[in-house]
Amino acid sequence: MSDLDNKPSKQILDPAFSNVIKLPDSPSEKPYLIGKRCCNCGQFTIGKKIVCPRCYSEDFEERPLSRRGTLYSYSISRVTPFGFDAPLVLGLVDLPEGLRIWSQIEVGSGESLEIGMDLEMIVGRTRIDEGNNEILGFKFKPIRS
Repeated sequence: MSDLDNKPSKQILDPAFSNVIKLPDSPSEKPYLIGKRCCNCGQFTIGKKIVCPRCYSEDFEERPLSRRGTLYSYSISRVTPFGFDAPLVLGLVDLPEGLRIWSQIEVGSGESLEIGMDLEMIVGRTRIDEGNNEILGFKFKPIRS
């Protein structure tokens, strides 16, 4: 029996993502990532940037990012650190805003991934912490038609 077999005690949003995830206020809404758009050149970034990587401006405005992206590349880890389920799928996801972000990819049993496939952002369990809490973060999953 692994450490992950015990039922988690509670769900906690990962503090590392608290400034980049907008959780829904109502059941009809969906979560999304919060980006920053440079007011000078229009470059999008995500996270705690203080200067634009393109023009070095410090003038940003927060903007919701697309919930959909395209799988650029991925890797499957069959041996994972404490708290992470194996296999752990990590991928680079291209967003329409021009960002390429690193994320966990949620793949169902029997599903396969293909470079260039469409993905959708979700919020879900990314790991279990030492206190047996379910840590939530953003990740992407394939869009099946």
